[in-house]
Amino acid sequence: TQYYSKWGKYSRACEDFGAHRAADGELLLLMHVGTADDVAGRGGTMKPMVLVTVLFFLWGLANNLNDILIKQFTKAFDLSDFRAGLVMTAVNFGYFIAALPAGYATKRYTYKRTILVGLTLYSLGALLFVPASTWRLYTLFLFALLIIGCGLACLETAANPFVAVLGPPESATQRLNFAQAWNP
Repeated sequence: TQYYSKWGKYSRACEDFGAHRAADGELLLLMHVGTADDVAGRGGTMKPMVLVTVLFFLWGLANNLNDILIKQFTKAFDLSDFRAGLVMTAVNFGYFIAALPAGYATKRYTYKRTILVGLTLYSLGALLFVPASTWRLYTLFLFALLIIGCGLACLETAANPFVAVLGPPESATQRLNFAQAWNP
């Protein structure tokens, strides 16, 4: 399904992006939003909505566990405050470096692929905790947290617009608020 959305004033350069001039001179931007059937397939929208809401809960839980990791790493590695703060920096830097590529991937491919890439990165980061704890390498823990942050960025970048298209555009805000309410 394609929708036209009013967006600023019309200019010749905008025609390259699929925009058209409305009768009142406003720019109408063509957007492919999709329908719930396009996104969810034949199974309806309830199952994808539940799965994405669970993802919102899980990545909120993961972010809240960082505070516990900081305390445990400080004890195990005898860290200064600066080095302990690198835990949050690693996760947030993962968000920083992966958010734009995840947005591009979501636009170019599908929500599902980007969510699967996010889950894969998150799992890979979590699995890196095994050798990091075996070898007691703080830098490997930080790298694992960076990978987890990249996975979380992919998940969040794809999940928000995915929830928005899982039904009528008029109720997209309510669906997003409901799903994000489960993010502790």
